[in-house]
Amino acid sequence: MLILAIDTSGRSLSVALTRAGELLGETTLNIGLRHSVTALPLIHDLCARCEVEYEAIDAYACAIGPGSYTGIRIGISTIKGMAYAAKKPAVGISSLEVLAAGAGPASGAYILPMLDARGSRLFSCVYKNGRLILPEDNLQQTRLAALLEPLLLADDPEQRRLLLTGDGAAANASLAQWPGALQVEDAGYAFRWPRAAIIARLAAERLQTGGDFSPFLLAANYVSLSQAERLRRKNEST
Repeated sequence: MLILAIDTSGRSLSVALTRAGELLGETTLNIGLRHSVTALPLIHDLCARCEVEYEAIDAYACAIGPGSYTGIRIGISTIKGMAYAAKKPAVGISSLEVLAAGAGPASGAYILPMLDARGSRLFSCVYKNGRLILPEDNLQQTRLAALLEPLLLADDPEQRRLLLTGDGAAANASLAQWPGALQVEDAGYAFRWPRAAIIARLAAERLQTGGDFSPFLLAANYVSLSQAERLRRKNEST
C-alpha cells in the first residue's frame, strides 16, 4: 500500500511517502513559511523525486491536532480534498500520538508528548508501553504532574522514568517538576515535531484493522476551543 502523509499541525511541515511499510521519502521544513503556501508544492516535489504518480497513491493521512488551529485545518483540507478527488481513504492521526509513537516503546518509560498550547499551557497526554494512560488535554504542567504522580508512586521504582517529546519538552525536563519520577529525559531535537513518516505508519495500522475512512469523516482534534470560539461562547452567554 502506497500512503501519502502530511503534518501541518505545528510550526514544522512534514510530508512522507511510504510503500508497504517502507519509507520512500520524507521532507520536513521548519523555516517559518506558511503551510498554505508550501504544503502542496512540497507534496508535488516529493512525489516527483520518488517517481510516484498521484494515481498510484492508495491512501492519504494527516495529523489532526492538537496544535495550531490554522495549521490543522490546512492539513485536513489538503488531505480531504486529495483523497476525495482520488476516491481513496483518508486517515487522521493525533499529533500527540505521532510524537509518542516516534519515540518508540522506551523500555517501559512513561512517554509524555508535549506541544506548546501558549499561555504557559501544554497539549499533552501520557503513554506507557504503547497504551494511552492519561487522555489528551490542554493544561498547565503542574496539573499534568499532579495527575501523573499517583501513577508513578504506585509503579515499580525502576519504571518511574519519563521521556518527554514535542516542542514543550525542553522547558519541562527538570526532575524537580515531576514528583515521583526518578529520571526525566528530553527525547531531543529530532523529536520536537510530528513526523509524517510516523503518521503513515500509524495510518497503515488503522487501515489494516478496517473501518470507514471516508474523507468526509476526517475531522480536527483541537482538544480545546480556540480563543475566537471562547469569546463567541462568552458573548452568547451574556
